[in-house]
Amino acid sequence: MRKRVIDFCWLCIGVTLISFGIALMNKSGLGQTAYSGLANVVGQIFTIKNGTVLIYFNIAFVCGQIILLRKGFKALQLLQVVVSYLSGILVNFFIYDFALTSGLIPANYAMQWFFSILGNLFISFGIAIVMVTALIKMPVEAFVQVLSDMIKQPFSRLRTLVDVLCIAVGISLIVLYRLSFSSLREGTWVSMVLLGSSMGLTFPLAKKMIQRFNSVLLKKEQV
Repeated sequence: MRKRVIDFCWLCIGVTLISFGIALMNKSGLGQTAYSGLANVVGQIFTIKNGTVLIYFNIAFVCGQIILLRKGFKALQLLQVVVSYLSGILVNFFIYDFALTSGLIPANYAMQWFFSILGNLFISFGIAIVMVTALIKMPVEAFVQVLSDMIKQPFSRLRTLVDVLCIAVGISLIVLYRLSFSSLREGTWVSMVLLGSSMGLTFPLAKKMIQRFNSVLLKKEQV
């Protein structure tokens, strides 16, 4: 039971890092990840905060899993709803209310890239922590995994397709509603490459860190 509680705490830490990374990419002005970038565009159209749109998107993907799996959907995966809500609230907090990021305006193009890359690294490390805990996946990845298992297509191919669709829909909406391209710019394309490649570094680091902390915490329980 204690192990499950510790894993949930790590899950919350991972979600916090992901949300902070999304906020940094938002403030960079060079574009966000394809998924959060689309959420930002939709938010501009309907005058809804970025994190709030992400809550709706993520819960929609959880509902998609329930529809596809039906009785095969495990009750533990309902934690995705909690994570969706927590993530959205944190994204809103870091973008609009947190003193260090709410008023962040990069001084030049180089600083824009600095915050964009830093945001990617925070997201990558947060995702790695979520993966190591193995409690749940993030809603998008979980939905894609379910779909991958059902139609026998590689997860990586389907996940990339989701990103491409997000970019295509996002750009179409930007043109249609004459919005700023700040949500989907060159940083978005770099993110598609950087997030995946950086996992080779962040995943082993997160795994080692969590194992070390867990061994100490669980030893205390045994004593």
